[in-house]
Amino acid sequence: MSREEGIRTLRGAGYELVMYWHYGSMEGPEDPHDMNIDIEIRTRQGRFSATVFTLQNVATLLARWRTTGERPNTYFQVADAVIVDRPITEELLRTVAEEAVSTGAVEHLQRLDDTDPDGGSA
Repeated sequence: MSREEGIRTLRGAGYELVMYWHYGSMEGPEDPHDMNIDIEIRTRQGRFSATVFTLQNVATLLARWRTTGERPNTYFQVADAVIVDRPITEELLRTVAEEAVSTGAVEHLQRLDDTDPDGGSA
């Protein structure tokens, strides 16, 4: 799937999904099997953020951190992490948002301050 670098917004039932696509390196777009992406889910209850990681990306980051000496490098800890076992696509991100909203799990994601000048609410 071809994507342009930038921000893309989709509307769903009871939510708005903002995806922050980016290129991973000088070589071009990231591999959807080995990447992470920041998302924001806006609902009437507020704005929530998460970073969606593939399982492969978690392994890649840990290996990189061991090589560079960054810490921690024996475990993976990210406060707003959502880990998926499939390649990251727009459709997968929509499914993540829909499930988070429909189950109420969105309330467990990182809540954003509604006074943030870059955001808004659905």
